[in-house]
Amino acid sequence: MDFQAFLPDPATLRFNTAHVRPKTVWLELSSTATSSVCPQCGGPSSRVHSRYQRVLKDLACFGRRVRLHLNVRRFFCTSPACSQRIFCERLTMAAPWQRLTRRLAQQVASLALEAGGECSARCLATVGQPVSADTLLRAIPEPATFSSRPVYSLGIDDWAWRKGQRYGTILVDLDRHEPIDLLPDREVATVAAWLRGHPELRIITRDRSSAYQEAATLGAPQALQVADRWHLLKNLRETLERFLQRLYRPLTEVFRKATGVPVTPVAQGVVSVSIAGCPPTPRAQQRFLEIHALKAQGHSLMQITQRTGLCMVTVRKYLRLTASPGQPHRPRRAKRIDPYRAWLTAQWAAGTHNATHLFNAVRVQGYTGGFTVVREWCREQRTGALESSAPVRRCPGARALSWLLVRPDLITQPAYETFLTACRRDIPWFAKVETLVQTGWALLGGRSSNPLRGWLRDLTGSGLLEFERFAIGLDRDFDAVLAAVTLPWSNGQVEGHVNRLKTLKRGMYGRAGLSLLRARMLHRPPG
Repeated sequence: MDFQAFLPDPATLRFNTAHVRPKTVWLELSSTATSSVCPQCGGPSSRVHSRYQRVLKDLACFGRRVRLHLNVRRFFCTSPACSQRIFCERLTMAAPWQRLTRRLAQQVASLALEAGGECSARCLATVGQPVSADTLLRAIPEPATFSSRPVYSLGIDDWAWRKGQRYGTILVDLDRHEPIDLLPDREVATVAAWLRGHPELRIITRDRSSAYQEAATLGAPQALQVADRWHLLKNLRETLERFLQRLYRPLTEVFRKATGVPVTPVAQGVVSVSIAGCPPTPRAQQRFLEIHALKAQGHSLMQITQRTGLCMVTVRKYLRLTASPGQPHRPRRAKRIDPYRAWLTAQWAAGTHNATHLFNAVRVQGYTGGFTVVREWCREQRTGALESSAPVRRCPGARALSWLLVRPDLITQPAYETFLTACRRDIPWFAKVETLVQTGWALLGGRSSNPLRGWLRDLTGSGLLEFERFAIGLDRDFDAVLAAVTLPWSNGQVEGHVNRLKTLKRGMYGRAGLSLLRARMLHRPPG
């Protein structure tokens, strides 16, 4: 077999002999170059000092490992001005001190970039090329510096090193649809310094973070900032949810009157009208009373947080409420078996108690569900734990109700339509709030031609605390919000790259540093 044609660099290497073993192929090679270049001064030299053996790993062949046994030389540097007297022969097929040929190093680096260290090591072992995970990670080259290219449209968002504690920043070229850099934090100085290196920037999309707003203003004052529409809509719905949480009691009363749901009796002297319409748990009741008692004594928000051990978000939520939050109620969802319960009950009364027989028979009637549901129904009949055939109706919570108000197309139950009609009739502020949020939802979603300033004035003059605060926040960032509702730019593709970054990060169990994350995130496979 002529091995010469398969060598990494046939022009400078000569094949001497081969030794084929059950798992390894050894190739004896020697260099044919007459001289080499000094790495210190760059001068050529043909004066040989000595010879030594160098072993390199190469691409596997027919499932066998390939090892190259090279006879290479050391040379004297003939330049009197050079500080290096002796140097090793430089090979085009392998980097100095490396034990892999360049083509094998490129292969393992590409695999490591795609699959990570441990997974790549397992894959390579199955094809006769065992390489340790640490070697694979060391083989990953520094990523191409995309940040030096001109960037005209930039998307900025944060990503979590550890959620709630430490965050980094991802930068995405919106024109090319690819990430161009990762920053170790989301500090104003870090982001602004990066932006100063790109005076060509024209568009910057971001969420409503004050840190990114300030960084964009300082680092790229010439660029137009565009707030993300999805975050604007999210903030509007959350504002509505907080408002409904604070004034939830009249909603529960209207729902009970409109739908005929009986009022659950409550012990006297206990505030128990809850967010979900269910009695509060003792723990929630105790927290509610403790936080409001500390507030009444004049303690600040930070002091209450330190005394109770709760996070500031939770303390703020309890302080906004006029009653303690109750247990979340999860009504039973409709099942495929519901339309056939009456037929199954008749068969059960007739003496058919075998689940398999009932399953086969009910399938003839049109049932498309599984056997397990029928078996559970039979078990309920035997134990007497028969469920109600209709889902329990309760007043929708503040979160669910906020969605019904901003998205009326989500209303699927007649009881909810009756409830909303009664709210418009019996609650003075309800119709005004509904008009404000639906107008804002269409406006911030870019589906309305109404002026933004007019809607902000309506929010400011509404007399509703949560909406007034929301309007103040939008007014501070008015130019970016206006650009969001009038221009096609958004942060959508940035969010997609954040999800990709999360996948890479979790695939490495959160142990990757910034250099490895950056290399894998910015990697672009050939083709």
